[in-house]
Amino acid sequence: MLQGKSNRTTILMLGIISIGLLFFGLTPRATLGDELDDLEQQLQNTRNEIAQTQSKLDKTKQDLESAKQQEAYYTSALNTLSGQLEYAQWQLEQTKLELEQKRLEIQQTQSQIDESRINAEYQSKLLKQVVRKFYMTSFVDDVAVFLQESDNPSLGQLLTYRHAVAKSYRERLAMIVEQLNGLEAREADLENTKKELEDAQTSLNSQQQTLEWQIASTQSQISSSQSKQSQLTTSLTGIKNQLSSLTQKEKEILQAKAAAALASTTVGEGVSATIYIDPPATGTYFSFLTYGHPHQVGMNQYGAYGRSIAGQDYKTILKAYFSNVKIEQFFDDNDKIPVQGYGNISMRDYLYGIGEMPESWGDAGGYEALKAQVIASRTYALNYIYYSWNGSDLVEKSPVSICTDQNCQVYTGGKKTGKWKQAVDETDGEVITYNGKPITAWYSTTAGGFTLSAQEAWGGYRPWALAVNDLDSLSFPYDGEKYANSPLYHVAYGSQPWLSPEQVTDLFNASLLPTQYDNNLPASEFSPEDVQNTLQSNGITPVDTISGVEVTGYNSRSSSLVRVYYGNNQSREVDAQRFRFVFNLRSPGTDLIPTARFDVTRSN
Repeated sequence: MLQGKSNRTTILMLGIISIGLLFFGLTPRATLGDELDDLEQQLQNTRNEIAQTQSKLDKTKQDLESAKQQEAYYTSALNTLSGQLEYAQWQLEQTKLELEQKRLEIQQTQSQIDESRINAEYQSKLLKQVVRKFYMTSFVDDVAVFLQESDNPSLGQLLTYRHAVAKSYRERLAMIVEQLNGLEAREADLENTKKELEDAQTSLNSQQQTLEWQIASTQSQISSSQSKQSQLTTSLTGIKNQLSSLTQKEKEILQAKAAAALASTTVGEGVSATIYIDPPATGTYFSFLTYGHPHQVGMNQYGAYGRSIAGQDYKTILKAYFSNVKIEQFFDDNDKIPVQGYGNISMRDYLYGIGEMPESWGDAGGYEALKAQVIASRTYALNYIYYSWNGSDLVEKSPVSICTDQNCQVYTGGKKTGKWKQAVDETDGEVITYNGKPITAWYSTTAGGFTLSAQEAWGGYRPWALAVNDLDSLSFPYDGEKYANSPLYHVAYGSQPWLSPEQVTDLFNASLLPTQYDNNLPASEFSPEDVQNTLQSNGITPVDTISGVEVTGYNSRSSSLVRVYYGNNQSREVDAQRFRFVFNLRSPGTDLIPTARFDVTRSN
């Protein structure tokens, strides 16, 4: 019994030892392995975090460098515009000095003439009295001498002396008469010179007004260069491709091209003129030309000028561009409005200083356009200060001060005195209203024959800002060559407007890509070969080097198709607005198509 119990005890102890060995031997090894796995995973996670942090750091550096480049560009642009402003101011001062010098010259010469005339007339009167007295006394003396001393031998000498004196008086009288005649001739010459100076003064006054407009326009360019760049960037993408869906790289490309488009214009009498670039001397090249200039909503300023030339009055002009509105007396121009930087000033003084349309148009058939612009500016100011749009109607709001640059409308701070002032005075208090309230009276330089609705341009419907065909009864655009001949009616934008067939082929192929590849569109990241390979991988056949291009639908507000020809009489086409979107991201240099209406031309 004891031995059996001992054996059982031994077996039990061996079991306990075995269990202990299993617990204290095998279990520590398993725990150590798990810890090593955890450490390895933590190390990998740390490495991933480091890589992500480094990537973010690199991206931040790139963004910082891009921001510095944009800052350098704007600094350069502002310096250029400031130089233009300084030169215009110098010209204006020289003009004023010349005018003052000519006025003094006229006054001094006239004073000399008056003094010489008075002196000559006095001498003539005095001499005539002396001569008359001499002849009366000499006749009596001669008779007496003859009767009393006829036998006197000195009689002949006396008579000779008296005749000599008489001759001297006659010569002096003739000299005075000649002097008076000379003064009269000089006076006539002065009148001619005075007329020439008055004509020169009129010309210089006109030049002064032009320079003042250039100064105001240049100042507005300086103050609005960045805000306009942002507006143009939004317009480039179109409503279908909002900026929120673009990559940062695409935004930077569009911003750079928009800024370059602004820099490619030159300041004239308040309007911009594009710089034409000739095509290369040899070979075939294509250039895409746009109609009009953003934003094309509301009143077309060059179109208004053309309509005035065609004989339309200001009310007809305004109702051509704004729908569902009335033009009525609404405001007393003596009442004051808040203007940023100027406090409260009268509406009349504010309008006298508006710099949104060349005053010279008033003397060139565009006076009704000036009146239309005055009313649009008055309306815009009232709407900006006192009203807002709630989605269905205009409602009053707490008044705000209106800004003085092109974020609102340009106010120069000065007062015009010519046709513009006349237009302000003749339209005193007139406003464009919708449901009895002033509208947001948008206007832009050139619409290219067709204005856009607010919905098309910005995605916000306004019942007064609808699309308009800005054409006469024979389909001639009012801002085109027949009427106003705007320099921005039909132009190409960019530093390299002439593209080779290979470049156009690449742009067309990129337009065929599915939209999920839009982030790859910038040419520096996606070569022509990459585009072709991606098309083929998606079952799309790319086109070969094209031989011809045409754009359809450009006679309407928006071009519809871009068609290319290649190979053996083969052709392909793509939506024009899709092509425009791709073009603006992928085209070389600063090339861009800013409006929905465009066409193409060939160099030979």
